[in-house]
Amino acid sequence: MKIAIISMGKSEDKFPMLEHCCYGYSKKKMFHAEIVLFYFALKKAGLSPEFFDGNLTGEEEILKKLEKNLPEKIIYYVYTPSIREKTNFMKKLSKISKLYLVIAPFFWKEKILKEFPFVEDVFYDGEKGMKISVEDSEINYEEIDINPYLTEAPFPIVVSKYCPYQCTYCNARKTGLMDRNLDVIKKELKYLKKRGVKRIRLCGNNLNINEDRFLKICEMMKELQLEWSGDGRIDRMTDRMYSALKESKGVLLFGVESATQEVLDKMDKRLTIQQIIDNAKKFNEMKIPFRYTFMFGFPWDSHETSKDMVDLKKKVGALNYHCNFLAAYPGTPIFEEMKKLNLVNEAELNFEDFSSSKLPLAPTLHLTKEEVSELVKKIMISGALSKSVIKNLLKTRKVTEYPKIISRGLKLVLYGKRTWKE
Repeated sequence: MKIAIISMGKSEDKFPMLEHCCYGYSKKKMFHAEIVLFYFALKKAGLSPEFFDGNLTGEEEILKKLEKNLPEKIIYYVYTPSIREKTNFMKKLSKISKLYLVIAPFFWKEKILKEFPFVEDVFYDGEKGMKISVEDSEINYEEIDINPYLTEAPFPIVVSKYCPYQCTYCNARKTGLMDRNLDVIKKELKYLKKRGVKRIRLCGNNLNINEDRFLKICEMMKELQLEWSGDGRIDRMTDRMYSALKESKGVLLFGVESATQEVLDKMDKRLTIQQIIDNAKKFNEMKIPFRYTFMFGFPWDSHETSKDMVDLKKKVGALNYHCNFLAAYPGTPIFEEMKKLNLVNEAELNFEDFSSSKLPLAPTLHLTKEEVSELVKKIMISGALSKSVIKNLLKTRKVTEYPKIISRGLKLVLYGKRTWKE
């Protein structure tokens, strides 16, 4: 074994997602599709890697296995806000071999290298750190244990990575674009279908950035007759894409983020309110389920912008309208803007402050942190039981999922949260 790849295990009774564009933790084990793909890319390159899934293997067991078969290098994937919690484990790893970190989200690299001197280097992801491509790499699922991940939840497959856009809040901004070979993806999908997987999450920040490729994806999913979902950009949708999406029975999620044009412009979203409305109109006319998500807590957010969000939600009729707190990380333009406006003091912040459980991070120019929290609850509650949401849920969810959906709906209406435990 030349390289040991280790994913962080359970923390705070939750499982880390270890993706850059996510909110940190999940209550259920999440298959780390990106990490596993990286592992097979290393294997294809002849670098003799071994993957230790932190969801399935405890830290002490991992250490014992490494001591028996010493690697030349260790790459540890860790949720950045929990990095201090993993100090002792990382120290033990560093005594076995040279330790490198992949942190998600990516921020404070220099601070990490200073505070954790036993770490050799810190990477955005394994591919960039090792300068290796996963474009043509194939996951051999028979070599790994995926049984714990074969649940009713959509199974994740990496279709593309990174993002060429420059939204000021995004941890993946201006990282480029990598599209995986669709023939390889199709082969993986066929295997998963044989294993009983019926729902797929096609992972990638912008599935519809290229029309021809998106049409091929839809044709592939239609042929395989698999339910699927993924993320897209409103401004990239075309008439051909709407039709192909409907025929393949896919569901796209669009990060709308704000319902106020001034806020959209300041975050460099490159999207207009009219585009948001027109896109929803097209989906509704063609009877295609779709999802919109929002974020609240930008420096310019106020009672008025929260009202804009509630009003827009009533207009568009999406499958859901989840509203997240703004997650602003050091190094992003939005965080630097918040510093200039004296909304955050970076010197007073710790890694833990960026945990999804600690949000909101800061007040806005018009609202206290407490007001931001309260308004997000109101935004979440608004429209939770609307006809469009209920109708689309019936279209896209199975009867066996109804109890969980009802439970989440009640929690949402009562408390503005989607789960009973936070």
